[in-house]
Amino acid sequence: MKLSKILPLFLSICCGPVFMTEARERLAAKKSLPKSSKKDSSKASLVGDLETVRNFDFQQGYAPESVVFDSQDNAYVSMALHGEVIKVTGDGSMFTLARLPMGDCMRPFSPTPFQPPSSQNPFDLQLPLPALMFGMAMDEDDFLYVSMLACNEGMPNPPDPNVNSGLWKIDTATGYFSQIAVQPYPDRGTRDECCPNACDYQAFGDMRNLTFPEIWNGVEIVGDYAYMTNSLYGDIWRVHKDGGEAELFFADPIFARPPDMDIPCTDAGLNGIEYVDGAFLVANTVKGELIKIDLTTNENGDLEAVAASLYVDFEHKIDEFAVDIEGRVWVADFDTSKVLVGYTDGSYETILTANEMNTTEGGTVDRPTSIAFGRTAENKRTLYIANSAFPLLPPFLPGYSALLSIEVNTEGYKEKGNQSGKKSSKDRKLGKDGKSSKDGKSSKDGKSSKGSNQKKGKKANTDTNAVGLVEHLAYFSNPAFDPMGFTRKYPTSVVVDSQDNIYMAMNTGREILKWSQDGTLTTVVENLPGSSPEDCEAFSVSNGFPFTLPNTSPTAITFGDDENIMYALVNLCIEEDERNGVYKIDLSTGSFEIVTGIPRFDGKGISATGDPDIWNGLDYHNGNIYVTNSFYGEVWCAPADGSDVATLWSADPLVNLYPTIEGANGILYHDGAIYVSNSGTGNVVKLGLPEGDGCGAAVSAVVHADIGVGCDEFAFAEDGTIFCGNILNGVYRWKEGEGQGTLILDRDNYFFDVTNSVAFGKADKNQIYIVNSGIFLFNGIAPSLVRVQVAETGYSY
Repeated sequence: MKLSKILPLFLSICCGPVFMTEARERLAAKKSLPKSSKKDSSKASLVGDLETVRNFDFQQGYAPESVVFDSQDNAYVSMALHGEVIKVTGDGSMFTLARLPMGDCMRPFSPTPFQPPSSQNPFDLQLPLPALMFGMAMDEDDFLYVSMLACNEGMPNPPDPNVNSGLWKIDTATGYFSQIAVQPYPDRGTRDECCPNACDYQAFGDMRNLTFPEIWNGVEIVGDYAYMTNSLYGDIWRVHKDGGEAELFFADPIFARPPDMDIPCTDAGLNGIEYVDGAFLVANTVKGELIKIDLTTNENGDLEAVAASLYVDFEHKIDEFAVDIEGRVWVADFDTSKVLVGYTDGSYETILTANEMNTTEGGTVDRPTSIAFGRTAENKRTLYIANSAFPLLPPFLPGYSALLSIEVNTEGYKEKGNQSGKKSSKDRKLGKDGKSSKDGKSSKDGKSSKGSNQKKGKKANTDTNAVGLVEHLAYFSNPAFDPMGFTRKYPTSVVVDSQDNIYMAMNTGREILKWSQDGTLTTVVENLPGSSPEDCEAFSVSNGFPFTLPNTSPTAITFGDDENIMYALVNLCIEEDERNGVYKIDLSTGSFEIVTGIPRFDGKGISATGDPDIWNGLDYHNGNIYVTNSFYGEVWCAPADGSDVATLWSADPLVNLYPTIEGANGILYHDGAIYVSNSGTGNVVKLGLPEGDGCGAAVSAVVHADIGVGCDEFAFAEDGTIFCGNILNGVYRWKEGEGQGTLILDRDNYFFDVTNSVAFGKADKNQIYIVNSGIFLFNGIAPSLVRVQVAETGYSY
């Protein structure tokens, strides 16, 4: 990671182009190692065209930092400014695997292209305050390790470090993550040697006297330990993969910053790190050097450093790198947008530049920060390049943020993570106690230090040991990857058939997806009604709504009398559209027809009150369909055969009253009554059915369970336990006799992102299926389908 991506950007602006030019000239004037008189007979070469695997939107802050691969050659890309890890599969599709708690001091990005800053206001660039995700490494069991500098309020003079800074571990199979080491902050005094003469510090305070935070940057896994380079203080740290207190592993004068260079003290020192043939190779960015650290093992079998020496002087500010089977080093040159190759004789050459090799998509090498080889047989000769595209030089415009690939004439040195000869258990199945064998710890006491997003006055109960195996079965597009509003697909409702096929309402996608137990996804219903983006925008603007209302089509789904008939709720952005309503679907053909519309009355809706008139939850019972109206706290009922219009069934204050967010939401017939979740109060309300179970009016209302603010769709177990998807923070469980519900699957560690719906399996009744919509209204980013094993057995209907 090139730390000058943030503060030194502003320093370079203050100091002017002379500063940048002089620094580069001094680098270029250094003498390289003596070149061997014998010509290297094994030169690196490119054998294919540069291709774009996936591009990212830098304007939305998506700037790749590090790229690694799992054993199946799925790519994982850390996003420096967002704290997200993006997974890119072999077919090029991508989704957010995890978003780490980086902090909230990010300033918003400008919606227009970056503009050159003025001398009076260098912050015109609207870059975030320093909170950065750095390097990554993958172990042999496909656990991912990533270093992060969390937000320090008050930068560049933070009063206290953020305890979330440090090393994090992510299970790539489930998305579960935990902090295994907090970054230590030893007292090292102030840094007064950086940029002493050339810069104007007025905009930032006297940066010469700052005690900058420790910054772990590059990460490597060897055996049972993770090794992290410290970019600001020139040393290497170590911590056990399962967590603990980090220890200083190695420091050497060769890592020291050059005293004659007028550079910012935030400019990265030690950076990328790789373990190769019993030694570490480490990039020293500020000196442009690749350092070799010879290693030995002690009586315990742990690594010890012996000595450090110069391996290749690249004369460029290098970042992360990859090694091939010939011992050559392929290096990302961030400073001049190049890929370099270093040879075992100490020489190097430029093999790829921004000007020489354009992709068919028009992209090119642009501020690369990481290099990696593929791991499987078919991809071992594929070199992958992560473009950060940071706008550090005039004209200060964001560039081509992307993951690139190109075929080369060699293979990667190793299958990443398989370096120690030791085998660790890759057992993600249930242990003897019926609980998941997660091995990550987030602090010294092994407990998570992250707070709940629960909005109620009292803190939510938490029991993250209440579940077994957590499996993310499918991810869907991160909303930020798609144009605003209409190509995104949010799963907001889930139902399960007798064969445990999973059906999901893909809100805004106008379709219903089926996930089968063999892992295949099928679109079973498509082209449900929807309005055009132009019509939605015009309607929203004309009614003064703060953003363009989308088509929430379909919002919710439920089965009818048999599993061939399904009902789907459609809300269009235009309230007066007669296509709003409940649709009956024949799953055998995919055909559908409306059976009841959404009644519109004077005094309701955006044009009258400013609140949208949106039906939300849906259930079927005894020939009738029941629908909740979230913003007006109502329950409506209509014959499922379309023989009559919908009528108001309940507007009880227990359903109607909501102090925060929306009101009446999930709805479910259970054991002779209709149950409705009130998301605003966090209660599940029991509504009594009238005689004959017909559409008349609810005869009673009582609070059945206090689950927690944000409760959406829910499911009952045989013993009366309720599991509820919580749009604010994961999944809650409520047991009879308890007070408030207990958080069992949280947003912080399991990356449950705007959880909307929960349903029990019918073939395996100890499995619950969960959909996370990741809907942007709640700042979500990771729509997904998840399966979780629980001790409770689903209720049989």
